[in-house]
Amino acid sequence: MNLAIIQRKRESNSQFSLKLMVQLYVYILLKYNGESKKDVVTSDEIEIFFLFINVLQNNISNNQVEQSIQDRRSDSLQSYLSYHFDFRKELWEYYEICRMFDNEARKQYGFSIYENFDKLLYIICNVKSRLDGLVCSCSQFLDRELDEIFGDIDYSKLFMTASKNMEVRYLTSSIQILGGSIGIKRNLTYFLPASEHILSSIEQKLISSSNNKGDILEKELKTILENYFDVDNVYQSLYLKTSKKEEQDFIVISGNNILLIECKARDFKEIPFNQKMSEERRQQLFKKVVLAASEQADRAKQYILNNEIAIFTDKKGSTERLRIENIKSKKIYKVVVTLDDYYKLSEMAIDYFKGRNRNDLIDTWIVNYFDFQKIIWHSGIEKIFDYISYRTSGIETIRSIQASEIAQYGYYISPNYNFIPPNGYNIEVNIMGRFENWSLPFEESKNELVLNDIIFKYQKEK
Repeated sequence: MNLAIIQRKRESNSQFSLKLMVQLYVYILLKYNGESKKDVVTSDEIEIFFLFINVLQNNISNNQVEQSIQDRRSDSLQSYLSYHFDFRKELWEYYEICRMFDNEARKQYGFSIYENFDKLLYIICNVKSRLDGLVCSCSQFLDRELDEIFGDIDYSKLFMTASKNMEVRYLTSSIQILGGSIGIKRNLTYFLPASEHILSSIEQKLISSSNNKGDILEKELKTILENYFDVDNVYQSLYLKTSKKEEQDFIVISGNNILLIECKARDFKEIPFNQKMSEERRQQLFKKVVLAASEQADRAKQYILNNEIAIFTDKKGSTERLRIENIKSKKIYKVVVTLDDYYKLSEMAIDYFKGRNRNDLIDTWIVNYFDFQKIIWHSGIEKIFDYISYRTSGIETIRSIQASEIAQYGYYISPNYNFIPPNGYNIEVNIMGRFENWSLPFEESKNELVLNDIIFKYQKEK
């Protein structure tokens, strides 16, 4: 199966879901109690595996389509398929998460994942061949082999020990069942899928278990903001000069533009197979994360608009930290930055705002932390405000098939932009994956930096 996964990784335009293939690999390891007697895998067997994946993928899709037709909710279908069929992160993003949550990793795993990232990549991408050139195993190790790779590091928490009575209800929940592990120990052998995306298990473990993820997100976002807007224009942890002294995470001043930013680091969890349950969970998350943060940003906006001079202070209210005057000449933008990906809850937040009769909050841009980095890298501070204005102008008819903000921005900068008037003529534009291609240079450069950093660390250790 790992050979099929490797082959699929080389075919970026493949119709087969890489995430589903990795999930199936883990699922079989969790359920299968026997031992493999074969030394090599034939091309016919790989072809059979792809055929099986194709049938499985179609069955899952068709089942969700039927549910969507019954419930008349196409947005539920898009969210489900995006979540269960697509890995959303690149290698550099996993690396960044491990760096950001390094202290949490030391608590959860007993060592620094970030400082030993090279070892994890090595075992994930390891391929063993026989003398005749045939591949006999991928990402499969014995105790002594891992001991040699990790040295004095106790790597046991990277692997789950499979039991004979392991219960796995849904194939699409296999990675979640790993609970932060990247592989499975069965008998005397360690197995893991040959894809860097198995690091998503570590990512979710670190985010969900951290008690200070909000502070971590703010710290990282502050660095990004200061790099683009300069240190003197970025204000963190300000308090409205009111009786309640409400906090505003960030205020960024850029000429006559005011950026009000709220951060939310709550993890997304999972989109259940049952669409009714899935919708209930999304509504709960929307209320606790997106809606709550949007209301906080709007509170600061109204405070500024309703005062000739808006004053923000420290927590005690005794020291003035920011004074905003000449309000009529300013333009205010509201942004909610999430650490985890919120799919339709962020990409089409307008649907949920309107569903709760909160049209006053439609002018809030909801964006993932990593997507924000990519977009501002391309737009610069000159055009980022124009894009925020566009995304918060009440457009309902331009939607991404993948529930992707990257695709939304790709459409905005494409020749197709405004070809069909937004919200006009009852025509809905469904943005395809090719609109995400603008971000490839950014992704490739960041991945290259990670690999160079890993190689440097490896050579330094040697």
